[in-house]
Amino acid sequence: MVRSKKGATALMEGKRMAKTLRDMAYQYERGQYSFSHFLGLAERSDMYRELQEWETLPWEFFGGMEDCERVVLRIGSEDSLGYDMPYPIALVIIAPKNAKFADELGHRDFLGSILSLGLERDSIGDIFVEDNIGYVFCLDTVAAYLVENLERVRHTAVNCKILDEVPALKSTEPEEKTVQAASYRIDLVLAKVYNLSRGNASELFPEKKIFVDGRLCEDPGRELKPGELVSVRGFGRFRIREELGLSRKGKHNLAVEVTPR
Repeated sequence: MVRSKKGATALMEGKRMAKTLRDMAYQYERGQYSFSHFLGLAERSDMYRELQEWETLPWEFFGGMEDCERVVLRIGSEDSLGYDMPYPIALVIIAPKNAKFADELGHRDFLGSILSLGLERDSIGDIFVEDNIGYVFCLDTVAAYLVENLERVRHTAVNCKILDEVPALKSTEPEEKTVQAASYRIDLVLAKVYNLSRGNASELFPEKKIFVDGRLCEDPGRELKPGELVSVRGFGRFRIREELGLSRKGKHNLAVEVTPR
């Protein structure tokens, strides 16, 4: 049997997640917390699958604040180990030195400049951009290096600082919209949220672009439940907040919270 390149890559990634979890479990068995690097959506989905084989492990994902896409896995809990340990995550603010003459900066600009310093992608979490300022979650082991060495984003000179607290960011607040769907099928709701045809929405599933609460979803017929977070690569995230009732034609009026990419 000939395995596709994508299939072989997925298999290798699954094995890597399995090894990472074994190493973390061994550290936990020695009475210590263990933490992963930042996991993307696909890696987190693989890790969810591996965690099913370790029913006794206390675990949790966190990315710096609620609903981050890139997260760190922590093995261990205060109940099981008798003490608490925070996630090794820092928040760095990157701001233009002179806002008046700054380039218009976006997510890719901040990420590209950070990676050009030689940092690995798995040391960097979510990046939020607001008023041309970047807020970057990263592993605390690279935060000082980032602050000391990042001098420019594109052609814009910047100042960097590690923040003690996570500020309230407007860019992370979802917008609410009302959509009308014949059912709670994920492909139908997704199509309405992003103004896609049902066919175009369905094409995203075999392309492995849909994740529900961090788990890969390949079934366009899956029924969504209110509160579940749907991440759509290239589009953003949404969740059904509540049903507002039925239309005259029997369709569901749904209040949906949408966070753009």
